[in-house]
Amino acid sequence: MAEQNGIKGSLEELCTNEKLNGLVLKQLQNDGKAGGLSGIEIIEGVVLSSDEWTPENGLTTSAQKLNRKGILEKYKDEVKQAYSASE
Repeated sequence: MAEQNGIKGSLEELCTNEKLNGLVLKQLQNDGKAGGLSGIEIIEGVVLSSDEWTPENGLTTSAQKLNRKGILEKYKDEVKQAYSASE
């Protein structure tokens, strides 16, 4: 998506690029609408990360399930910003 829109940079730079974040969010919203999701089910914000989610860094459990508490703890500032941007 970055390449298609002329956005260049390292993985870390791409993850924090506001234009790319907006494009990803818009695509997710369009896909949700096309899939028949209702308004309350449509994603309002997105956080891109270059981090691998593993049990070692606490972002998944040993069974490879999401550790929601660990994820929210690590990305609390980014999540807060994503929610404030959608208001």
